[in-house]
Amino acid sequence: MEQQNRMPIGPKIALIGGSFFVPIVVLLLLMVNAMSASIEFADKELIGNAILRPLMGFQSAVHDYLETGPGCSGTECAAKRETAKAMVESTLAVLDREMTAYGVPLQFTVTGLSKRGRDGRDAAGLRSAWGRLAQADPAKPDFAASYADVAEITRTMMTHAGDTSNLILDPDLDSYYLMDAVLIAAPQMQDRLASIVQISRGLANGDAARLKLAVAAAMFDEADFGRLTASTKTAINEDSNFYGVSSTLSPRLEASLAEVSGRSKQLLEAMRNGGDGETIGKLALETRRASYAHWVQASEELDVLLKARIDDYAGQRTRAVLISGLAVFGASLLAYFLLQSITKPLEKLVRSLGPGATLLSGCVEKIAEVTQQQTPNPEEANIICGELNAHADDMRMAVLELARQVRGAEADQLASNAAGIRS
Repeated sequence: MEQQNRMPIGPKIALIGGSFFVPIVVLLLLMVNAMSASIEFADKELIGNAILRPLMGFQSAVHDYLETGPGCSGTECAAKRETAKAMVESTLAVLDREMTAYGVPLQFTVTGLSKRGRDGRDAAGLRSAWGRLAQADPAKPDFAASYADVAEITRTMMTHAGDTSNLILDPDLDSYYLMDAVLIAAPQMQDRLASIVQISRGLANGDAARLKLAVAAAMFDEADFGRLTASTKTAINEDSNFYGVSSTLSPRLEASLAEVSGRSKQLLEAMRNGGDGETIGKLALETRRASYAHWVQASEELDVLLKARIDDYAGQRTRAVLISGLAVFGASLLAYFLLQSITKPLEKLVRSLGPGATLLSGCVEKIAEVTQQQTPNPEEANIICGELNAHADDMRMAVLELARQVRGAEADQLASNAAGIRS
């Protein structure tokens, strides 16, 4: 306490002003951390979308491979089979690279998969399942079982990527519904269309196949095509409400969705009106390829929306830091000038009061000497008293000036009272 009492008034005032900067800095740090967390959230979504691309490409390539399965023979079929295999291997190579870069952050690890009951649902497990499918005889039952394993691992990996990358938790309506189309609706639609192709090849076998086709048609219309359409349109409609309008979202997705819609309606009409297997299979294949093309564009546009969100948050963070910095700088300048306006007059008063007190002390000593003389000289006493009165007036004026510095307008009343007393 004694040390604080010895501290000059300037540093004390500076400390008082500085204490108000502490909560400002704390609030700024909290704001920056919140914006940084939002940026990291969207960055992780971008990673998830990057993992989905080779998985979706793999799924499409496997569906192409299925086209060369039961009922397909000849030189042309063999060439298509080899092309499909090459595409599968290409997508697996891309998947390996993406997993090397992002597998750990997305918890494609033994621990991360195990605690979610998804053991073996990784790139190695997918490659192993594909190997069994590639070696299976299309004419034997193990072919269908091998494909089922591949399809299950692929979809589980997509689900895992969506869960651990925050895609499934996307906070904005435009990117959320586009995520729904990319992560859920389109992959599910791809599987359904591949199943319809396989069912169409058995339509000549009787009513059982027709019943399967009718069920597939209902599910495709409501759960697949209907969901893909609704999610895509909602994403387009909500685009203007978040981080500005994307110049490419609406033109690209409306065009590709129109292609999917046209082919889907043709397929549904053929399935409901008892079309032959060859026609239905061809329409299903065309629809699958159109929906995959739509998925590619939707995935790219999802990246655009996520990057726009990241840019917006990064801009907000930069502006917050700059504005806060300017505010602190301006407040510091104001505090400096206020401090100078207080300390400089006080220093001037100190300089004026010091000599006045010394002279006053000298006058008092002279008075004491005069009064001790046996025959005091009246003229000398008057001179000393005049000097004393002058020094007292100087000190009184200094005290009133000090009062003005401390009390402001109240000092005028003090001066008036002092003048009244003197009069």
